[in-house]
Amino acid sequence: MFGEALARLYADKHGMSVACLRIGSFRREPEDARQLATWISPRDMTELVRCAIEAPPYHYLTLYGVSANTRARWDNPDAALIGYVPRDNAEAYAAVLESKAPAASDPAALFHGGSFCAMEWSGDADEID
Repeated sequence: MFGEALARLYADKHGMSVACLRIGSFRREPEDARQLATWISPRDMTELVRCAIEAPPYHYLTLYGVSANTRARWDNPDAALIGYVPRDNAEAYAAVLESKAPAASDPAALFHGGSFCAMEWSGDADEID
């Protein structure tokens, strides 16, 4: 949030075009059931960045870096302002990933930040990819 606030300051004070990208799960393909909602493919990520750079002038935007996932959690209305239209959908991986779904009692599945927000997560270097 600090980065977004600083970016907004520069947009307001110096007239810059600033796009803050809130990147979901940037992987070659989704790795678990949670990422069926948050995944952005390499092709869509490339397109999002291209659109943010090449768009006609804009002031300040906050955009979610997410593909056209059927289960997407976030609205992305400003994406149209820069011409970003995602093409991939994590649903193509759903049948395989749903067999790996976390138990309904797993609190990490409920958090916006996923398992990184669970009390048990220690931040060990081996767990970070």
